[in-house]
Amino acid sequence: MRLAHVCLSRLALAALALSVTACATSTSQPPKGDAPVIATCPTQCPQGTVCDVLSRECVCDPPTCIGCCDSSQQCQPGAAAEVCGRRGAACVNCASVGGTCLGGTCTGCTPNCQGRQCGSDGCGGSCGNCTGNTECSPMGTCLQKPDCVGKCPGAPDGIGGTCATNNCRGCCEGTQCKAGSEDSACGFDGAQCGNCTSGASSCGSGTCNAGKCEGSTKPDGTACSGGKCFGGACCGGCYDGQACRPGSAKAQCGVNGDTCKDCDDNNPCTTDSCTSSGCANTAVSGTVSCSGGVCIGANCCTGCVKGTSCNSGNTASACGKAGGQCTDCTTDPCKTGTCTAQGSCSFTNKTDGTTCPGGTCQGGICQTGNCSSTCSGCCEGTVCRLGTSDTLCGSGGMQCQQCQTGKTCQSQSCQTACNATTCAGGCCSGSTCRQPSTQTSFACGNTGSACIVCPIGTFCMNAQCVNCDAVNCPMGCCSGAGDCVPYADQSDTYCGTNAGSCTSCSGGTCSAGVCN
Repeated sequence: MRLAHVCLSRLALAALALSVTACATSTSQPPKGDAPVIATCPTQCPQGTVCDVLSRECVCDPPTCIGCCDSSQQCQPGAAAEVCGRRGAACVNCASVGGTCLGGTCTGCTPNCQGRQCGSDGCGGSCGNCTGNTECSPMGTCLQKPDCVGKCPGAPDGIGGTCATNNCRGCCEGTQCKAGSEDSACGFDGAQCGNCTSGASSCGSGTCNAGKCEGSTKPDGTACSGGKCFGGACCGGCYDGQACRPGSAKAQCGVNGDTCKDCDDNNPCTTDSCTSSGCANTAVSGTVSCSGGVCIGANCCTGCVKGTSCNSGNTASACGKAGGQCTDCTTDPCKTGTCTAQGSCSFTNKTDGTTCPGGTCQGGICQTGNCSSTCSGCCEGTVCRLGTSDTLCGSGGMQCQQCQTGKTCQSQSCQTACNATTCAGGCCSGSTCRQPSTQTSFACGNTGSACIVCPIGTFCMNAQCVNCDAVNCPMGCCSGAGDCVPYADQSDTYCGTNAGSCTSCSGGTCSAGVCN
């Protein structure tokens, strides 16, 4: 199934951690007072996760997850090519971009954050963080978080929608959460409110005691008006083996006292919901990732996509994998194209003299006698060259150039090389020199060497990876991933000083590293 709200940035899920309780073994008990309360997670949450009070499940916690958060909100090591990432970023599949996972980052991958405020950059890193009562959507925008704490399914979520899960500790009467201790509205842990009073139903009569009807009751399963008797009350929703549920929650769906069903079909390509007639599993819309590919309709396409159709991705005319767009390897008149097992085109030159549009093939290039009008590289006389070497560099049919000393051919043009001479104080990301002022923990270094990813527990300062301690971070706090968060970047949820652990002010405000 696909979650309606998915948090991918560190601070978005860190903020979510503020609305969750500590995960501990708990058994639901009937209410003892009038105020509905929320149960905790049934098991101790593992390292890198926290307990979500809405789903009552352990979810990934970016500040403490050393690896990455997968699509099911579990903390993964983040070292595998198919599940790569670090410091709580969203896991990515490096195979889909033709790379491998190195230090939690996909090699050969260009980060893409265009149009995104938050979430994954596609290479194991993050595009930004959401703050306050907002969370990151699958489209990379910060949206207001729904308020469903202590509410029944179908209740308003405060942001224009309705709550999909049952978070009422008392009992549900329609979409209203009641205490569950009254004779006319009896129940606990989100059960459907039962009426224990005489004549209220055909299931007997009695009083409400600790969320259960007690007195003269008919056997469970006996037919009643609109449902079946359970615990002395008529159940018009569904029965989960312990109590009658409203039957409108996705995890507990049903009517007429039938057994509750979980609508989750474990298919990431369907949107699961509970309707008045039961579970509905409809195909997702838009671009949605699934294991090893993308969703096309209700199915996961691990080949390639052509238009709206999924192809196997292993033919020369439709080549690709991991749900990428199909590539036609047969369009070059002077090359024979085949599709490799990696889902990419492999080319061999056709025999010189082979006829091509307006001329003949020479060295895998169609020569028409007018090089400049047909050459996408550069012209050496009347011969079209690729234009990617230092001695023959150029594009658009221009005459090939030989790059001067200190320059290399990059993207078919002579550019200043990034090396120890041209980038003495910084590090090289390909041909780009990154000076200390533009470096991050994902690209750090000096002396013109290749930029590196700082190990977990360290951050980049003055072009070096250093420990987050009182020497290097005296006016800031250390995040769970080891980054120094200076006073200027701190918030009410990330506050601290003298390299202490960043903490939440729990309703207060942060000023100069101190919660007030």
